[in-house]
Amino acid sequence: MANNPNTPRQTGNFGTTGGRFGEPTHTHTGTSATDTMKDAGSSVVDKAKDIASSVTEKAQDTISSLSDRAGDVAHDVSRRANEMWETGRDYVTNEGFSGMVDDLTGVIRRNPLPALMIGFGLGFVLARAMKD
Repeated sequence: MANNPNTPRQTGNFGTTGGRFGEPTHTHTGTSATDTMKDAGSSVVDKAKDIASSVTEKAQDTISSLSDRAGDVAHDVSRRANEMWETGRDYVTNEGFSGMVDDLTGVIRRNPLPALMIGFGLGFVLARAMKD
């Protein structure tokens, strides 16, 4: 049996697995796959952290910009309201009551229909207010 050409010879390999007789053929494959999966998972987590950080920074920048714009708008509205108050006060001081009546009469003469509609509207609102 030792030199029979029909008997397969055993060398250091066992079958088609490529491993040595008695040794496991897959010693590091499972560990390598696990490491690869861990690395991929770590990479995904790092990318997610980067994206979250970027979104947070953009949100903070947007909020800061909106806050600045809101402050500017509030300042502008306050300035305009103060200017209108000053203009109205100066008008009343300079013209007096008789000057205001003359100006109102002139507006009504130039715009009779709108003045009439405003009068009806005010009368309706006052009647409803008195009724309740």
